[in-house]
Amino acid sequence: MSGKKDLNYGAFLAVYGGLLTEKQREIMEQYYWEDLSLGEIAENFDITRQAVRDGIKRSEKRLAKFDEQLGIMDKANESGELFEKIAELLNEMTGLDSHDLKIAQKIAVLAEDGIEIF
Repeated sequence: MSGKKDLNYGAFLAVYGGLLTEKQREIMEQYYWEDLSLGEIAENFDITRQAVRDGIKRSEKRLAKFDEQLGIMDKANESGELFEKIAELLNEMTGLDSHDLKIAQKIAVLAEDGIEIF
């Protein structure tokens, strides 16, 4: 491998990993999430380092294609930005009566929960 991992694939794996085969997903999880070396993964699956490398490269291409076709990551980023803006606006609100303030606080909590999801 080139030495540096593109950590976007770890995020792609979280979103699209269920679309990979079980073996592809497990190899990718060990590589990206558990930070195992190609040699360690090869040993775990009783395959060669080259087979692990080839499998990772194929899986990366599949994940990128899934994201290109489905665009879930872009939508999640856009939603996260929207939640952040809502939370900021609610935090700036002043001059509300106690009832309106309670509603604004509930909306802010929901927006914060939305941010955590993304």
